[in-house]
Amino acid sequence: MKTGYFALLFIGFGIFLTSCTTTKTEFGGFDPVKRDYSYRHNLKMVKFASLAYLEEAEVKSTLEKDAKENWNVTFLDDSETDAQAYFFANDIEIVIAFRGTASSSDALADLKFWKESTPYGNIHAGFASQYKNLMPLLNDLIKPYKTKHHRIWVTGHSLGGALAAIFAVQVPANFQAKIGGIYTYGQPEVGDQEFTEQLDARFPDAYFRMTSERDKVSDIVPGTNNHAGIEIFYNAEGQPFCGGPKLGFWGTTKDVLSTAVRIVKGDSGHFLSVYEKLLNEPKNIKAQENPLKVQSRCRFIVEKELA
Repeated sequence: MKTGYFALLFIGFGIFLTSCTTTKTEFGGFDPVKRDYSYRHNLKMVKFASLAYLEEAEVKSTLEKDAKENWNVTFLDDSETDAQAYFFANDIEIVIAFRGTASSSDALADLKFWKESTPYGNIHAGFASQYKNLMPLLNDLIKPYKTKHHRIWVTGHSLGGALAAIFAVQVPANFQAKIGGIYTYGQPEVGDQEFTEQLDARFPDAYFRMTSERDKVSDIVPGTNNHAGIEIFYNAEGQPFCGGPKLGFWGTTKDVLSTAVRIVKGDSGHFLSVYEKLLNEPKNIKAQENPLKVQSRCRFIVEKELA
């Protein structure tokens, strides 16, 4: 009888230990060679994008509790523009997660639609201002990795996605630490055609924008569509497609207005939690029915195994 009792205790303790260890999440473990689309990488990046909205103590606590890897965490905060980001580093990887709109200062930056001239083309003035103030802090952190073979992964939601794109295009090409992937969620348009072409030329198969039929922030400037990267578009049923439908000026304007109405009602498809939910219901990526709406680079990810 005692033997059976102790056996049950032992089994119960084993189950407890197992439940503790299996709750750990692989925040890192990126493939150092792979640069094309990866569902596994996408899942990791959306988690880092969500960390960007948390306070520093909560971020560290989350990583200590849930991450398998040991990350050094540095919080970047510009008091003038309220731009914020996190710089995560371990022995082989760097992740930079830019925060999206979370304050009145961020909202004011979003509204500065006019363009500002940069060496990388003309960029949305509000985004350029926020990045300009974060840039010295980022440069100080990334400089030691100029001669190291780390992989840099960049992410952000909404405004944070725009800052991620600006960061990627200005990282010196002679850095030994190379960008492994850029994953953004609900990212608005950032710059003009020159900016888009420079970004696409540097990252033809490593930059992925997640958009949604219920989220029109990516089309907030109707009729322009100066977007870089490969778009992964989720329709109302949660089915991902490579490339979103091109609605033209009036179609986009109508969708943007309907999105504004949903936001007022508290039913916005722009929240990062919406993208997290979509990614946690994995489906193979399909091509748009109209071949003219499919980017040529989509052939690398359409009907790709979710691995």
